[in-house]
Amino acid sequence: MVPIAFRTPTASLCALLSESKQRRLCRLLFCWACVAPLVASLGWAAVRQLPAYQAAAIAELGAPLGLLCECDRYTTPRPTEIIAWGVRVSTRGASEPLATCDRLQLRREPDGWRFAAGTLEIKRPAEVQSTLSGWARSARQFRLHGTTQVLVLSRAGSVAARFTQVVTEVRSPTEESGGTSAMLAIDLKSVPEQAELQLEMLGSASGELHTTATIDTGSVGVSAAWLPTPIAMPADVLFSGRIENRVDGGLARGRLTLPASHSGNGPVRATWSPTTLVVHEARWSDSRFQRVHATIDARRGWAHRSLLNAASDHLGAKQTPRVAEQASGEAIWYDRFACDIDLDSSGVTLTAACGEEDGKKLPGAIAHALLQSEGQPLVFEPREKRLQLAEVLHTIWPSASAALPANSPATRLASQLPLPQ
Repeated sequence: MVPIAFRTPTASLCALLSESKQRRLCRLLFCWACVAPLVASLGWAAVRQLPAYQAAAIAELGAPLGLLCECDRYTTPRPTEIIAWGVRVSTRGASEPLATCDRLQLRREPDGWRFAAGTLEIKRPAEVQSTLSGWARSARQFRLHGTTQVLVLSRAGSVAARFTQVVTEVRSPTEESGGTSAMLAIDLKSVPEQAELQLEMLGSASGELHTTATIDTGSVGVSAAWLPTPIAMPADVLFSGRIENRVDGGLARGRLTLPASHSGNGPVRATWSPTTLVVHEARWSDSRFQRVHATIDARRGWAHRSLLNAASDHLGAKQTPRVAEQASGEAIWYDRFACDIDLDSSGVTLTAACGEEDGKKLPGAIAHALLQSEGQPLVFEPREKRLQLAEVLHTIWPSASAALPANSPATRLASQLPLPQ
């Protein structure tokens, strides 16, 4: 049997080349098949480590949402995954970041982005609201969901609230219904603190943007500056409870923790230790309250004599002889100021609450006292059960002679209180 020899094209080519040319051809093929891809890969990896390239890549993440993103460093373990450290997010033209995150992991999925954040700090509530409104109006379609180990809300350098193990989902836009489109929806939940936020921005056919929100702070006190209430409150006032803010109005129930006041400046002219204001019910429509029912219990402070005299003249809150006995200066020292406030369009009811301590009713005159010192009453509750709102304003600004004190704070406060019947 005669063997059959097979000759490949390469073997045929090598047979035509000398040994030296064969070596050159082998080197060329090695460089083309092995060295060139290796050098290209190393060059591609080196370019991706350049600060300019990383800055451009991170900036592209925030561009669709109108944000500027920066980071100290980042890596891409997979083509669809990014891990960044020292992330800073800001709006255009802002002098400081809107949010910062120590470590952020992003992974692209078919329906959007999934993230895992370490400690995320969000700042400046007013700018956050305008940014969310911009997302809703832009009608860009995106979905962002994931978890944050620690979420910190801050304002003016101070911590407003702190949550852990926060699960978040952001969707835009969502389905249309009845001529009103849900353009942005945010669901946020913190299981350890039992806190929850549900926010939806709705665009009507007329082009107006309406925000509805349900906020339950759980066991955490949140700075009132972050909350959607008619009155802008200071950042050091904390709220714990539930707020529902709808297109046609809002409802709040919970507790306000007021910080200690030591100066006595402003129209109130009094000081107090840290105080709790229990909000039984607060209802509002647009920027005006419809009803407020709350109980305040302030301890250890002083009230200016002119404030007590104004309460006596305009509210009928009778003083006891002990007020006159404190003749040293204008400061009247007290141990407790406790009052139940019920305010609506028909007027204000001020009911003394000094007669109750730890759920027990106290006998005697103290049961009708608004203000007490050393267990003895200083000022009694008003004789009239229903007072006019104007009388309350005159108590705060006693020097005014008009029906409504003619100054900006009084006018602003009156515009947020219920309209008289």
